[in-house]
Amino acid sequence: MRYGLFYGCAVPSRLPFIEKATAFVLGKLGIEAAPIVDATCCMDPIVLKSLSVDAWLASSARNIALAQEQGFDAVLTLCNGCFCSLNETAGMLEEDKTLLAKVDGALRGIGRSYRGGMTVKHLTQVLEGIDPSDLAKRLVRPLAGAKVAAFHGCHLVRPAKYAKVDDPVRPTILDRLVDRLGGVPVEYSERNECCGMGFTGTAPESAAERMGPILRAMESAGASFVVTPCPSCFLQIEGAQRTAGLAFPLPVLHVAEMYARAFGMDGKEMGLGYHRVRFAEEGVTV
Repeated sequence: MRYGLFYGCAVPSRLPFIEKATAFVLGKLGIEAAPIVDATCCMDPIVLKSLSVDAWLASSARNIALAQEQGFDAVLTLCNGCFCSLNETAGMLEEDKTLLAKVDGALRGIGRSYRGGMTVKHLTQVLEGIDPSDLAKRLVRPLAGAKVAAFHGCHLVRPAKYAKVDDPVRPTILDRLVDRLGGVPVEYSERNECCGMGFTGTAPESAAERMGPILRAMESAGASFVVTPCPSCFLQIEGAQRTAGLAFPLPVLHVAEMYARAFGMDGKEMGLGYHRVRFAEEGVTV
């Protein structure tokens, strides 16, 4: 299986350490992957889709078509929103050949074509598929009982018709990944809430306030850090900590960074010093 890496917008522009951690982890696991050349924004599953489903489908399908043209077997995403848009698009076009023909016709107008048949995966799915014995051989720095708050976000598991990653009401895939690395996933009351990123453009104060109860619930559960599979959630969780009233800062890791640390990647090499909230060895600050 050769994956076409779809980095999306936030990772390359604002969170390049996630990109670096992903390359390290995939290399350690022997997973063949390379960036999709000339990919654009996924066309997020909130804004454009609400204005024009046709434009959203065509724009999203263009990215999948690029992966197909470049000889990849599947698309691999690092972002919940990217996964949702690309995976839902692939699913809709696979089940409706008339719709596929319509979208393909639109793509032909820009010299592209999509034949269908491509699979889209999120990094969490690939990591869960690693054989436990193979994983154990690569652990250099296990979590060693660290208490971790897993924050799944919204779009990894919804819409359930297409996502099929985990239970859409109570996902636990991140908890399972934490457990495999030797950590202890904590239970907290707000674990299935939205981070608020979707309405930062229209109600930024409300979006920031949304994270307060979530962060305080994580702190009350005894979490030492937070792990998320979503760059948007990452930005929200970090950015809200100045006003959340926490006793101590809660570092945040993307799931790729959590695995990279466990596989022995140095924090400086990864770029953990560029996090807003840093681990003790990087100097904990907010």
